[in-house]
Amino acid sequence: MIPDILFFQSDSIPHPLAVLGRVFLLLSLLLAVLWATKSLFWAYLIVGIPYVLSSSIEITNVSILSSFIEAEGLQALRYTTSGEIEEFIGGFRSYVLMSFVVIAIYAYFLYRYRSISLVIKNRTTLILLASLCLLLSCMISTAGVVNSSLYYSGQNLLWMGLKRYYIQRHPFNLYYQIRAVAKSDYQIYRFKEAKESYRFGVQRTIDATSPKIVVFVIGERIRYGNWSLNGYARETSPNLDKIENLISFDEHYSNGNVTYTSIPLMITQATPQTYGEIYAQKTIIPLFKEAGYETHWISNQNVFEYLGNEKESDFTYELFRTRAGDIGLIPAFDSVVRNNPSRNKLIVINMVGGHGRVPSRFRVFSPNSGDGYTPVSRENAPILVNDYDNMILLQDYVLSELIHLTDKQGVSAVLLFAPDHGSNLFDDGTNLFAYGSAHPTEKETHIPLFIWGSHDFVEGNEKFSNLRNHKNLLTTNNDIFSTLADLANIQYESFVRQKSIADSSYVEPSSRFVYVHNEVMEFKR
Repeated sequence: MIPDILFFQSDSIPHPLAVLGRVFLLLSLLLAVLWATKSLFWAYLIVGIPYVLSSSIEITNVSILSSFIEAEGLQALRYTTSGEIEEFIGGFRSYVLMSFVVIAIYAYFLYRYRSISLVIKNRTTLILLASLCLLLSCMISTAGVVNSSLYYSGQNLLWMGLKRYYIQRHPFNLYYQIRAVAKSDYQIYRFKEAKESYRFGVQRTIDATSPKIVVFVIGERIRYGNWSLNGYARETSPNLDKIENLISFDEHYSNGNVTYTSIPLMITQATPQTYGEIYAQKTIIPLFKEAGYETHWISNQNVFEYLGNEKESDFTYELFRTRAGDIGLIPAFDSVVRNNPSRNKLIVINMVGGHGRVPSRFRVFSPNSGDGYTPVSRENAPILVNDYDNMILLQDYVLSELIHLTDKQGVSAVLLFAPDHGSNLFDDGTNLFAYGSAHPTEKETHIPLFIWGSHDFVEGNEKFSNLRNHKNLLTTNNDIFSTLADLANIQYESFVRQKSIADSSYVEPSSRFVYVHNEVMEFKR
C-alpha cells in the first residue's frame, strides 16, 4: 500500500478516502484468494507477488516524479547503461533501500505463514466479505468519477473509471505498462519490412551549394535556463559565448520529456500527434544518404534499440561502451571529420549530457558532489544545482571543441545542437527533480537550440539570415528534421518549407505539443 499512501492523484476524492478505496481492494483480493485456496501462504503468494513487484518500482517513481511508472520509464530502465545505474543508486539510495525493505517484509510474512493451517468454518462469509470490500472500493472510485470532469466528458465512464482508478494504479499499472512496452516492440517488428523499403524520394541531391559537413548534436537532460549564453547569471558557457555565427533560439521546446520518446521524434518526421510514424519511417540519416552524404553516428548512449536503427548509418561508433564520457567525443569526432575530406558528411552525435560524470577541471561551482553522488532531496538542492551547472560547463567545452574542429576543415559547414528534454531542479518551491513527470513542466521542455555556421556557409546565405530572423519565434523539436534537410539543400517528397526554421516562409505555431505517457498534451502560447 506504500505507493498508494505516497501518491494518489485525484482532485475529486480526498486522499485518505482514496487510500481507503485501495485498502478495500487489497482486502477483497486477499479474501477471495483465501476463500479459493484455504491457505494464508497461497493468499500471500498469489496476491503478494504482484503487489510487491509493483511496490519495488512504484515507490521510487512516485517519490521522485510524483507519478506511477509509465512505459517510457520502463524503456529507460531497459536500455540504461551501467554508468546511469551507478548514478541512480548514488543519488536515490534511500528510495532503492525502501524498495528492498518492502521486499524483505513480504518475504518475512511469506516465510512465517508457509506452514500455518487455516480452518475456515464458513467460506460463504469470506466471499461475502470479499464482495463487500470490492463494492466499497468501487463505490469510492465511482464517487471520484462522478465528481470529476470525466463525468461530463461524454466518454465511457465505466471504462474511464476502471482505467483511472484501477488499471493505471498500483499494483496493476506496472503490468499495464509492461504490456505497452511489448506493444511498442511489436510495432517495431510489424513495420520492419515497411521501414526497410521506405524511400524519401529525394528531389535535390548534393551540389556546389550543399554544405560539406553537417553536424547534428543531440544533448541529454539539458535545459535552456542554465546557460550564460541565454542570460543565466553564472558563467556556464564561456566558450560558446565567444563563438561567432552562433545563434541561440529563445523559445525552443522539446516534444517529449523522456529520452525514449523524445529522440525518435527528433530524428524522424513523426510528431506527437503522429507518434506511430516513428515505427514505419526511416530517420534523417537515410535521407542524407539518399542525397549522397556519407553518414556517421557517434553515440554516447545506447539509443539505437528505441527504433532498431543501429544499421542505418554508414559508420557507427558506440562510445557508450567505453564510458569515456562526453570528453571522449572530441577525439572520436576529430578522426571522423578529418577522414575522407572529399566526401560530404552528416555526423550525428548523441551525448550523455546530464547523465555523465564531470571531470574535476570543470567542477567550478561548489559545494559539489565531486567523484561521488549526492542523495536527491530538497535540502541538497544547492549541491545538485552546482553539479548541474558544472555539467553545463562541460557541455559548453565539448560543443565549442566540436565547432572548432569543424571550422578547421575550412569548408562550408553547419552544426545544430538540441537536447532531447530538460530537467527539474527543485525549481520554484516544487518537489520535482529530474524529468519524466506526468505533467511536463517548463523546465523539462524549454531547451536550448544552437545553430552555428562556418564562414563559407554563412556568407551570402539567405537561410542563415532566416535563422537569425526567427530566433525569437516559438520553435520545437518537430522542426529539426525539416530544418536540417533545408540547411543541406535537400528537398524530398514530403518536405514542407513552412516547417523549416531556415526558410523565410516558416510558420510559427500557436501551440506546442508534448507526447507524454501515450497521450498528446497541448500547451498554448
